[in-house]
Amino acid sequence: MLSNFDEAVFRCIDENSRLHIREAMRCYDAGAYRSAIVAAYIAVSFDLIEKLRILGASGDVEARRLLDELENLEKKRISNDPVAIPALLKFERNLPAVFRDKFEFFGVIAYDDIQRLVVDRNRCAHPTFLHGEEPYHPSAENARLHIRNALDLVLTQEPRQGKSALDYIRNLTTSVNFPKDEAAVRVRLEASPLKRGRPALIKAFIDEVTFGAATKGDTYFSRSSSVQSAEAVVAMHPGVALERYSKNISKLLLSHDPEVLRAGAVMALRLPDVGDLIDEASRPAVRAFIKSPLRAIKANAVQRALKIGWLRDAAAIEAKALTSSEIYEGSMPPAPEVIDRAIDIIVSIKSVRSANRTFRDLLGIMKFLSSEQIKTIFEMVRKGGPDLRSVSGFDAMLQVIASENAIGKEGLKKLLSEYAISEPKWLDPTDL
Repeated sequence: MLSNFDEAVFRCIDENSRLHIREAMRCYDAGAYRSAIVAAYIAVSFDLIEKLRILGASGDVEARRLLDELENLEKKRISNDPVAIPALLKFERNLPAVFRDKFEFFGVIAYDDIQRLVVDRNRCAHPTFLHGEEPYHPSAENARLHIRNALDLVLTQEPRQGKSALDYIRNLTTSVNFPKDEAAVRVRLEASPLKRGRPALIKAFIDEVTFGAATKGDTYFSRSSSVQSAEAVVAMHPGVALERYSKNISKLLLSHDPEVLRAGAVMALRLPDVGDLIDEASRPAVRAFIKSPLRAIKANAVQRALKIGWLRDAAAIEAKALTSSEIYEGSMPPAPEVIDRAIDIIVSIKSVRSANRTFRDLLGIMKFLSSEQIKTIFEMVRKGGPDLRSVSGFDAMLQVIASENAIGKEGLKKLLSEYAISEPKWLDPTDL
């Protein structure tokens, strides 16, 4: 029985192809293995022609030319032109090679598997090919293999593969309408040829986007959508894309070009699974990067580095050296080490003048403080030192805690009362 192929049948791109392959499966179940192989071949042929139509509708010039050729031959057949039937048979016979050579749909192994289906179909459907021998009797295993290959290699695959697919994906991901949100990027790419793309297509895309994002003049260069797209594909196809992406980034990190190094380091830090696989020879470049990246991304670099095993110790040292102006840009929840550093900075305030700037630098992190960390700040205020209660930045900090921290306004009021700190004039959060 072929019941375990039901999921693959459901994934067929074209509804008619689904019907054709089910006919092959019914023949198999009935023990008609020659008929099953012929029906599988018919399913493949019809499906490839449908893929031609999809490619032609999307603007592929070669697909459009082939469809015009097919249409002209059909007109000749209808008009009983004697050259039509031989020409149509040749067109059908050449379909696998056309999809291999013109659209890079088949790799070498996949093409050979489909050609075996063509050969066995001819044995089953053309007795004259046997030169007087006994009729061909395929085994159940042989028929089953051809049905599986028809499903896995053709019917469940998107029509865009190879160069045309890469061009399509490049135009898609570099479009001004491509989404910026990471979740939306994944959804959009799952509706692209990458969803069911062969490993060759996935690897080719990862190569193009990784090196393109670090190459001036490339349409992928310096685009956030480029890196987001690569990461989405890693999530979609980790078995194929993860190692490839990490190896490509490792190559970038061996460059002598500072811009390329920076691009590689940023990519290496964004996903812990990717960062963990960076080659040993390339790791020093990432360590150097987190020690002196641009100030605007310092905290993010450190926080991401804290999630990578081999980089964690170096990142923890850098976290302890962050300044209030570097510590939080709001692009991701702060790591515990970064919050601890923020508390250390606050309790080390030496003057009212520096206090105001410090509190305002750290407003973005206040919603993440625990009640114990808030108490640590209040304990410092109660003990004396700079008159922090007179600083406008301190008031702003209280407003943020009241409106955004889990402790809430009422919980904050209780703590203020406990530490004998006067309440501010409470503002509407929208006024902050």
